[in-house]
Amino acid sequence: MANNRVSTFEDLTSELERSPEFRKEFRRQKPFYDLILEIIRRRKELNLTQEELATRAGMPQSSISRMESGEHNVRLGTLIEVAEALEARVEIRLVPIHYVEDEEYTKLCDMSATNALVHRHILRPTIVSRGELAKV
Repeated sequence: MANNRVSTFEDLTSELERSPEFRKEFRRQKPFYDLILEIIRRRKELNLTQEELATRAGMPQSSISRMESGEHNVRLGTLIEVAEALEARVEIRLVPIHYVEDEEYTKLCDMSATNALVHRHILRPTIVSRGELAKV
């Protein structure tokens, strides 16, 4: 930070967002906090206390408390148990991170825009056998 003093939270946030290290760590931590918020939101939708959720999930209330406070990473199996207790399911997906400066990604986008076959497979990927793949 340039002057070590910021006047508002927005000023601090905008100053921090200039840092590549901050942006990387934020990107790493955001899914955890989004998940915590989803768990709390769903628990409240169902009007459940932490104790009631813990009973449904077959675990101690302290585990729910630690999970909701973000004190530790949650195992996928535990998350699935909690989701089922919340009458929900877990969905996990990978979303590519692309940067405008990424020359290879830009080339791929340009190619796919001009090649309808490639474009169709990028938008709607299909599973094909090796023989069918050779025909494409």
